[in-house]
Amino acid sequence: MIRDAREERDTWYAFGLARLQAGEIDEAVRCFDRALELDPAFTEAARMRGEVLLEPGAGYEAPRKKEEKPASRPRSRKAEKILRFLRTKEHFRDKVAHIEKLPPHKPVYGTVSPPLPEPLAAYLERQGIDLYTHQCETIRQIREGNHAILTTPTASGKTLAFNIPVFEILLKDPLATALYVYPIKALANDQYKTLREFEAATKIIVNARRFDGDTPDDERDRIRSRSKAVLTNPYALHYILGSHRRWASFFSNLRCIVIDEAHAYRGVFGSNVAMVFRRLQRICAHYGSDPQFILSSATIANPEEFGEKLAGRPVVHISRDGSPRGSRFFVLYNPEGEEAKEDTASLSMHNETVKLLSACVRMKTQTLCFVRSRQLAELITLWTKEALRDKHPRLARRVQSYRGGYLPEDRLRIEQQIKDGSLLGIVSTNALELGIDIGSLDCVILSGYPGTMMSTWQQAGRAGRRATESVAIMVAYANPLEKHFTRHPEDFFARPHENAVLDLENRYIRANHALCAALELPI
Repeated sequence: MIRDAREERDTWYAFGLARLQAGEIDEAVRCFDRALELDPAFTEAARMRGEVLLEPGAGYEAPRKKEEKPASRPRSRKAEKILRFLRTKEHFRDKVAHIEKLPPHKPVYGTVSPPLPEPLAAYLERQGIDLYTHQCETIRQIREGNHAILTTPTASGKTLAFNIPVFEILLKDPLATALYVYPIKALANDQYKTLREFEAATKIIVNARRFDGDTPDDERDRIRSRSKAVLTNPYALHYILGSHRRWASFFSNLRCIVIDEAHAYRGVFGSNVAMVFRRLQRICAHYGSDPQFILSSATIANPEEFGEKLAGRPVVHISRDGSPRGSRFFVLYNPEGEEAKEDTASLSMHNETVKLLSACVRMKTQTLCFVRSRQLAELITLWTKEALRDKHPRLARRVQSYRGGYLPEDRLRIEQQIKDGSLLGIVSTNALELGIDIGSLDCVILSGYPGTMMSTWQQAGRAGRRATESVAIMVAYANPLEKHFTRHPEDFFARPHENAVLDLENRYIRANHALCAALELPI
């Protein structure tokens, strides 16, 4: 078996060299990635992959190109096309209850003082990246030793904002370690690729690795002893704390804990995770470390209170966004339009979602449609394909569902097809609400009000992620709240974000974690 794995590893490496010689950079990188998945210690594949990523003009998109100053792109015309379609087509125009234009935001750049270490500064210069004010402020707060929570909008560069100071710490202290915690595996896997690419580009070796339930047993000891940056999720972290003695070296040098998409930790789930972080701090104190917490979150109403409850430490709030954003158009769409004809007044809300999505696909505008359940994701996808199949069979093949429960390879394939534009219509549960990098979209359809303004703006923010104009359409369901929004749009757009609530006094939660803590260390 070992020999077979090595042969497969070498075969993928040879494929990568052949693709590189043929000028097929993207394919070469994928081949090297496959070789490294089979053998993470394969230094030749890692070296070639790093060189390809750093080669000027290679044609492979660097992991942080989205931080560049925006250039004008033709995508803004697609937003105009969608709006013109909604305003002029008879079936749709009477159902458009309101169109709100949200103004663009120009970039505001900052400076880092003292300057960043040479590997990080050189990376930013190569990529043509100027840091925004909120990124510079995050770096400053982390340098000063503060715990921080960053709550700027979707696609504002939060990942780069915390990766730079973490890598600076790991560069200056050869023994230092960092822990990245993500709410779902898909996000951890996506950020793992970003972190490895950032590591290769900066040449700051941290041996970033994922540690979760899918990690093979034969890799776990290597991760504990060699990795300076470990990516995990709350469930795996709970398991890690139970075997903390095997992680003694890692915990004794732990300097940073990054909690990405922190707003996901609300309610009972978030209260349990808050207790896990308190147990983690107790373990760190036992080994003589006191790590900094760096939280990244969607906009919430109570960031300081929430951050302190979640991490157990007072946090500094960073919210002044310096990233650019193009004009956004938010459409409130009422399927039972006030002037709708009798024969259309009772049409299914789901049918209206299908009509909107298929229309966007026909206009070749890449559109993400959020629905409320896995079953509905599959049904809307099926119905959209059927609507397109007769007259547009090729476009029907460019519609795909995305939800939890897929095999990892299928999920990664779909994510890549979204990024490279192969898919035009994507129907998803809230699995794509979190910060998985899927590139820039033209339009987002919300099939019903998501339940909170926090989720509404998080989902709507998936379109126009690179300072281009974009459209978000919310299809109102036939319930009093959503009908109220369509009739009183001023109330909808004036509604504040909700509080992220944690209950640290829940005696059932506290009792269970007290038992876990007693097992880990004497109380």
